[in-house]
Amino acid sequence: MISKDDDLHFNSEINNLYSFKNEVIDRLEYREEQLVVREGSPPEAAVLFLLLINTNQTNAQHYLDNIYLLLEKRSKHLKKNPNDMAFPGGKMDEADENIIQTAYRESQEELGIEPEKLEYLGTMDEFISSSGTIVRTVISWLEIDDHINDFRRQMEKKFSPKTSESERTVVIPLSHFLNPDNYYSVEFFFPSNRHVWIRYFFIDNYFSEEVIWGLTASMIRRFVNILYPNNKLPQELI
Repeated sequence: MISKDDDLHFNSEINNLYSFKNEVIDRLEYREEQLVVREGSPPEAAVLFLLLINTNQTNAQHYLDNIYLLLEKRSKHLKKNPNDMAFPGGKMDEADENIIQTAYRESQEELGIEPEKLEYLGTMDEFISSSGTIVRTVISWLEIDDHINDFRRQMEKKFSPKTSESERTVVIPLSHFLNPDNYYSVEFFFPSNRHVWIRYFFIDNYFSEEVIWGLTASMIRRFVNILYPNNKLPQELI
């Protein structure tokens, strides 16, 4: 949980949900994008980075405690990335007009998220998966204004998996990913002397013995860096 004192490490002008949303839009629009250098025509995919908003949590100490990320645990039977924690999404179809439609279509198929209820905020940088697919992160906003006692659990039920690709849905407060105690990274060197950071977010408080790692963790870390350049997570020099 975030305390009011932590505002010193963020933008002090962000003091409620709607100033936060506007800040996300502005930072995504006016930053320099990090794009993958393409060789040929690699496959492309998109994932939904959903900011799930509880508009009726009146006892929250900080506005960030009303903002959640929605992820899914992939099935152990999948050939690629079984058991991993991931954002809903998938490869772009020929019928998709753009990557936004890809992310929304896949999220509806996988978790029943209705595209017409989503507010598009922007796209984040491109990432490349271990299979060579270029993945774009679509940032969107969904307000839930029902009076719900256990918001996380109810959202996990509401958006439970609709296909065999996922085992369960996991909803976690955004504030959890701003706490350096929940983060770990390892620098990995290739024989060519190229190196990458393998990132991990521990989520034991919400899903026992599970961890978010790899591409999904990198996406979360990138979002934190974009929105909160002075965040407390360890600095990883490239």
